[in-house]
Amino acid sequence: MSATPKKTGPKTEPQDLITAAKTGDRLATLISLRDLLAERLQHTNSGRDVGSIARQLIICLEEIDALREKDDDTDDNEITVDKLRERYGI
Repeated sequence: MSATPKKTGPKTEPQDLITAAKTGDRLATLISLRDLLAERLQHTNSGRDVGSIARQLIICLEEIDALREKDDDTDDNEITVDKLRERYGI
């Protein structure tokens, strides 16, 4: 039995972090930051830095998910009982 892939929301192409930040697009900036943090985590030689970078990456991923969920909610103006149950875990 295969797992259903998680809905990722609208695709935003990764950009250079500075370019993304200058656009003012928060999602694009976070995606660029995610990629930078993942690269740094992959290539760090410092055990001391792994925890800090990993924590920053996790926070960045949470922010991306939150923005994508917000976009999903605004794409569909109809609020259903199922959406409310999912949102509030009931």
